[in-house]
Amino acid sequence: MVLEIPSVHAQNIYSVGNQQSYVDDGALIMATGMLAFTLAYLAMRPERRVVGTSLEDVRRAARMLDWRILACALMPLAILTYEGKGYNNGTLTTGAGAPLTASLASEFFVIVMALTAFGVLLRFGMRWFLPVLATQSLLLAAAGERMPILVDVVALIILMASAGLKPSGRQVRVALGAGHLQDN
Repeated sequence: MVLEIPSVHAQNIYSVGNQQSYVDDGALIMATGMLAFTLAYLAMRPERRVVGTSLEDVRRAARMLDWRILACALMPLAILTYEGKGYNNGTLTTGAGAPLTASLASEFFVIVMALTAFGVLLRFGMRWFLPVLATQSLLLAAAGERMPILVDVVALIILMASAGLKPSGRQVRVALGAGHLQDN
């Protein structure tokens, strides 16, 4: 739709050398193929399966995700990040030519943070939900971006739900209220 605007269409580098009729035919073929795959998937009658988590699974996860080990793994990533040599340092931090420490910090800082918070909650219970959430958010905010805070909160909630842990209504209201105060 936007490509129908002549000035935008002129800047579309992917249409250079292609006649519009060929682009239209390709889009029609792809849409037809997607429809065929969707219908075939639905014809196979995919069943939804709800997987329950047993108490033994949660205990095993708590043993595997020892919060002390995860916190020890998180410390160097946090130090590198706060020194500007890791996550969000404003330069190329991954791929060829990037230092190993910067690459590790930029790729694993946010993930290990969420796993550490989850490990703490598995070990100490949901009464620590708000302190863990606040600490996680402060440590991620020190990296200088807002998106990782939101991503880690969502990841933590998904992990908690998979383990059958639910924050209380009061904890949810306090967390939402604190998030709202942060935006103002």
